[in-house]
Amino acid sequence: MKTPNCKCLTCGAEYYFCPKCNSHKPSPAPLWRVNYCDENCKTIFEIVSSYNCGSLTDEQANEKLSKCDLTNIDKMKDSIKSVVKSIQKKNAKPSFSEPFKPDKKEESSKGFSKPKKEEKATE
Repeated sequence: MKTPNCKCLTCGAEYYFCPKCNSHKPSPAPLWRVNYCDENCKTIFEIVSSYNCGSLTDEQANEKLSKCDLTNIDKMKDSIKSVVKSIQKKNAKPSFSEPFKPDKKEESSKGFSKPKKEEKATE
């Protein structure tokens, strides 16, 4: 096995890739292999980059990430992992295991107030 000469921008995996040696084969590997160990890492990096540039919304990025293999997310570079987890957190559906408890500030801001006690009529 040849000494690794590339390091994946997404997961940090080291691997060997030679575009010159590869070019004479019937179906050469794409040149993006210089930066990414596989197509999944390439796709994740592109989604995170587009999201950071504002080209994708939280929802769009989350939808695209849902089609990626994120089983090894803990092995990804911290910069990638933090953005992926942030996107997922923003798009997490609320769990209904605990009953909803409105904030007292919310109640008063919506015009609701506690009923007043009836005052005794003074004669």
